[in-house]
Amino acid sequence: MAELRRDARAVAAHVTDERVMAAYLAAEGFFPFWIRAADRFATDAEIAEADASAERALSIARRLDDPNLQSMALDALAGTGQIQDDWRRSREYSRQRLAIQDRLELFEKVDAHSMVVWSSALLGELEEAERVSAEGLARVQPGQVPAVTLHLVAWRTYVLTLLGRWDESLAMAQRARLLLIESGQSSAGYALRGFMAAVDVARARQDERLVELYGGIHDEISAAFPEGTAFRLWLGYGSADLRSCQEAVEHFVLAPRLQIERLERGLSRLLDQDRLPSTTGLLSVLELCHRSEYPVLEAQAERALGRAERDVGRLDRSITLLDRVGARPYAARVRCERALITADAAEMKAGLAILEGIGDAEQILRFERLQVG
Repeated sequence: MAELRRDARAVAAHVTDERVMAAYLAAEGFFPFWIRAADRFATDAEIAEADASAERALSIARRLDDPNLQSMALDALAGTGQIQDDWRRSREYSRQRLAIQDRLELFEKVDAHSMVVWSSALLGELEEAERVSAEGLARVQPGQVPAVTLHLVAWRTYVLTLLGRWDESLAMAQRARLLLIESGQSSAGYALRGFMAAVDVARARQDERLVELYGGIHDEISAAFPEGTAFRLWLGYGSADLRSCQEAVEHFVLAPRLQIERLERGLSRLLDQDRLPSTTGLLSVLELCHRSEYPVLEAQAERALGRAERDVGRLDRSITLLDRVGARPYAARVRCERALITADAAEMKAGLAILEGIGDAEQILRFERLQVG
């Protein structure tokens, strides 16, 4: 990559076509995002250089009135916002892409929807994430841009899972499975969030066939990455053995950047099975959430610490966050966990009623065991 960039920079010195130059400058703007995907943090200087390059590209693209080049440059700027944990900034650039979506080619259009959904999901604005993902998918016909559509479908699966719209979530997971086959991308790491969510719903409903199906797809994708990489660490998520999930969570609680939703899923799964991560790691997650804005992840960390310390105040905070974002199944879980501490039979009954309404058989059985115990 370094050699390619050196060669491109040398060629760029001789380019006179502004459209070509804008494409080059926009591409340079993505460099910090992609080296983060390779597990290296960009320096402040690299980020500043990338932003300046993308801003130049955007200026040229606007002067040329080229919407797809504008979208590319805005996407690069959104990417540097992501790696700096500034998801509101990232979403604002992505929303600018949606503002010109009627002039964009389909790939750029669907990708712009995905980026808005990504930011909104992590910011806990699940209603917007659900709405924008539905709007984006409505613009895609069968057979069109399967890889980028898979990205949007994976995020929608995750969002619907949090919202408790589990029938729709599983329908999205089935669509993701078909898109994965159609795209031929066995190493589609960006799809893992969707298949993790599908495994969670299938396990909650005690549907072993779907647990095996989506757990197998998840592990096939994870196994395509080298040992030690971020995606590979989630290998085994669909297994009944919690050791791999525990190890992955312990790894990511100390460095969760760009793995926020996967860490949230891992934490949720451990807590659903009464396994608690290290207090040190959980405190580091809360520190990150206080610097940035990750309410769903923060709620899971507060839930874990509340469980570990039997701290009703932390469980109150978790419920407040989950209620605010609309994550009904998970707020109900925490209410039941709080009821176990406070011996509040009415709250336990109310929480179980919500879980029964969405078919969460696994957690209903768990709370019945815990009450007896």
